[in-house]
Amino acid sequence: MTSQLGGPPAPGTLIKPLLEVRGLKKYFPIKKGLFGRTVGAVRAVDDVSFDIYPKETLGVVGESGCGKTTVGRTVIRLLEPTAGTATFDGKNVFTMGPAELRAARRHMQIIFQDPYSSLNPRMTVGGLIGDALELHGIARGDARLERARELLERVGLQASYVNRYPHEFSGGQRQRIGIARAVALNPKFIVCDEAVSALDVSVQAQVLNLLRDLQDEYELSYMFIAHDLAVVRHIADRIAVMYLGRVVEMSTCDDLFENPLHPYTQALLSAIPVPKPGRKKARVILQGDVPNPINPPSGCHFHTRCPLVFDRCRVEAPTIKVARDGHKVSCHLYENVDWPATPFSILRDPPVVAASPAAPETSADDETDVHAPVEDMDSLFEGAEEGDPRPVGIPEVLKGVAGMGLGPFGELVDPEDVFTRTAEVPLLERIESGRTKTPLSRQMESFEDAPTVSEIDPGGLGEDSELTSTNPAVPAIQPTDFKPEATGKMPPIHDEAGRPDDVSLHLEDTAPLETLDEELPSRGSRRVTTSTPPVTADETTTALDTVDEESD
Repeated sequence: MTSQLGGPPAPGTLIKPLLEVRGLKKYFPIKKGLFGRTVGAVRAVDDVSFDIYPKETLGVVGESGCGKTTVGRTVIRLLEPTAGTATFDGKNVFTMGPAELRAARRHMQIIFQDPYSSLNPRMTVGGLIGDALELHGIARGDARLERARELLERVGLQASYVNRYPHEFSGGQRQRIGIARAVALNPKFIVCDEAVSALDVSVQAQVLNLLRDLQDEYELSYMFIAHDLAVVRHIADRIAVMYLGRVVEMSTCDDLFENPLHPYTQALLSAIPVPKPGRKKARVILQGDVPNPINPPSGCHFHTRCPLVFDRCRVEAPTIKVARDGHKVSCHLYENVDWPATPFSILRDPPVVAASPAAPETSADDETDVHAPVEDMDSLFEGAEEGDPRPVGIPEVLKGVAGMGLGPFGELVDPEDVFTRTAEVPLLERIESGRTKTPLSRQMESFEDAPTVSEIDPGGLGEDSELTSTNPAVPAIQPTDFKPEATGKMPPIHDEAGRPDDVSLHLEDTAPLETLDEELPSRGSRRVTTSTPPVTADETTTALDTVDEESD
């Protein structure tokens, strides 16, 4: 099968794909019960088709769990497929026998995501690289070791590292060893499964430049799986966007970033940060969560989160079709539209569609056409030059409060706030228990009007009161101890004795500072607690007998 690649070849030149994938499906069965009965399946990859051409890099992007890694591992048969075909260099990989598959894997390699777990810790670097050379009969003995040294130098490491073990290297160095192992057999196709996601930013740039140099030197084709769209744009020629096991859009790199057609692609591109201070983007926030791949929604898998959804999306699954030159999209919105299709904006109001977007239901009184395509995509993804556009003002719920206003820095000024109209200090217990709305002078006036303890209980505090104590070591509490001087003025910071605390102002005498802690419990506390030892039953009986004798 041949296909037209709208790229560098001369016009009219047909290029045969190196890898053709058609209808690829990979379901992981869910077993339950004593006999392992299959009760369901996780649809990791659901009907995926694409082509990869010689010396081309196809980037595969999408959210975590969308099936990117499963696609890469299935096409080289690290995972057995459920359905579909993968034709590599004219041969179906899924129907190969063990001997034929081993010979084909010399031309298909993979760079794993985790550089720590992908290398055997019991083997030296020379053994990790040289085993494949010996297995395929390329080099043996000293020639194998010499080839390993050459590859280490080619990926930017020293040849003397050939006798070291993986634990002696950093993460970036381990990833370079993985790349050297992948290119050791001079393959034609390499799956880069998150090859730079576990590396620092500076090391990512070095590894990406290394991959591009190796591609030019060995004429390699890459399937580059990644989350970082900025990295994919730097290295990829074409990009395939996946969502819940399906490819929703596929295009050349430049056209995808300039004219994203699918609503999900627009949401992904809006999440790319702009490396410029003060520059804002029109951020698209998708509602809801990714559906469960065990029971995906009917129709379009994205319709549960799509702002442009209409009735047809919920019942009929769209097919991927060409909407622009070299640009494919799987969306009902772009059926029966003018060529080339222009993006529908996800930021505009959802279209009101009865059957298809080709025949929208609009009235003659509408001033704007909600189906009108976006003419300037820069307004969506370039953002505004100014800073935060949110206005500063009084919230709607507080606009009805009389006297509510704004301070010099945009803060709310509450007319009932004591600190905005008086300099008097609230009581300490009021501050600790929560915000107070009453000034100190008003609190003093209300305290003077309150009845005293003698007025409440003229005969004393009562026999059952907790303030009554029969312990002679505890002094009696007088009602005057609870009535501070109501001056209505702010107390001084230091008293006459020079103590930096206003607690002594409520004491009748001027005790030294070292005795202050002993007087506070008896003078400043309403509740008197005594620490008396527990009374046993024998002592209680003796005390009762003594009382009877005294009464006689």
